[in-house]
Amino acid sequence: MAPPLDGEGLRFAAAPHMAARVSRGDGRHRKASREESKFVNRRRGMTVRTKCWLVVVLFCIAGGVLLLGERAIAARDKKAEIDVAPAEQSIPVLVSTIAERAFYERIQVQGNLKAAESVQVPPRGSGGVLENIFVNKGDVVTKGKTVLFQVEDVRAEQNLEIAQQQLNGAKLQQGEQEISLQRAKAEQAKAKKDMERYRTLYEKGGVSLSQYEDTVLRHTLITAEIKAIQQMVRIAKESVRQAESRVTIAKKDMSDTKVEAPLTGVVTQRFLDPGALAGPSAPVIQIEDLSTIKATCFLPYQVYERIQPGITSMRISMGDRHVDGLVSYKSPTIDPQLRTFEVESLLREPPEGFTAGAMVQADILLSSKRGVAVLRPAVQKRQGQDVIFIVEDGKAKAVPVTTGIEWDGYYELLDARPLIGSEAISEGQTLVDDGSTVRIRSQQVR
Repeated sequence: MAPPLDGEGLRFAAAPHMAARVSRGDGRHRKASREESKFVNRRRGMTVRTKCWLVVVLFCIAGGVLLLGERAIAARDKKAEIDVAPAEQSIPVLVSTIAERAFYERIQVQGNLKAAESVQVPPRGSGGVLENIFVNKGDVVTKGKTVLFQVEDVRAEQNLEIAQQQLNGAKLQQGEQEISLQRAKAEQAKAKKDMERYRTLYEKGGVSLSQYEDTVLRHTLITAEIKAIQQMVRIAKESVRQAESRVTIAKKDMSDTKVEAPLTGVVTQRFLDPGALAGPSAPVIQIEDLSTIKATCFLPYQVYERIQPGITSMRISMGDRHVDGLVSYKSPTIDPQLRTFEVESLLREPPEGFTAGAMVQADILLSSKRGVAVLRPAVQKRQGQDVIFIVEDGKAKAVPVTTGIEWDGYYELLDARPLIGSEAISEGQTLVDDGSTVRIRSQQVR
């Protein structure tokens, strides 16, 4: 069964019927049919456009209603906030408890690490051309055992040979003089016997006075000759001693061509190479004892009398590592230009990385004591006066304070023992004034 048709549907249904009739040859009806079709199409287009405009208008009305509703809700919330603000107006803060703790007065400066012992080794004697160097940088050497380098020994060999020849000549001359002395002494003994025998004969009239005097003269001459020969023997002995000294020096020069390590340590520098001419004061090798390092720094003259070697503590830091020690040396004078003085601390068997040439931070402890402490951020400058804000009954109270030593994030409060146990505002303190209402969010603990 076909669905019922309304008036417009009837017209749509009639249109084909009317067209059929026109096709049968009725010209008038064909023209009327075309006119009616145009009318129906225009009616249909107007109906669709009307529906579209109706939908647009409905959307606009709905959007306006939503917008007005949101503005009304926002105005209501804002009014509610304004109504309750006076009752909830407070500043959130963090507090910390004022308590007693240890304070340390110290001075921090930059310092350097150096080897406790360091020596630059030159050639011995008059120097010369380097024949060989037996060590390189980084080599470990032992005092008196490790040969470092050698200088050409041609001249030393020649000097030793000449000195040895001179010694042999002096010994030969000494031997000749000693033989002459022995011969003279033998002749002296015979001359003495002849003199005594002739004296006896002279007394008995067996010989003349002249003969007796001849024997006396001969004995006297031989005695004088012995004294002269003895002097020559002494001179010969001295010549031998001098020649022996020259030989000793020549041997020493010969041995000095090979230079041994004067210090147990590590070779840190090599200034010359084989073939170079090394003077008597030109260093060839540098040796440093790195088993013991010393930290050196300079302090202002104001603390000079407060530094006591062997007593004053000194902490040497490099990054997050540190070594604690004592001041081992204090300069006996103050630099008149820089107004500073040098101090040192010995580090025996330092940890890895603490080596000569490194820069470190030196903390010198001047004094230590206990005092009233407050976190450093809690101290504010108001109208040129240091103040802190403590919390009492939900209100901030400004308390003028006098600070002392600063240590580890805390200020020492002088003459402030009554404040011990009070809660000082350490965060949010820049937003409060004396009498401000505050709300404690949490307590800082350190």
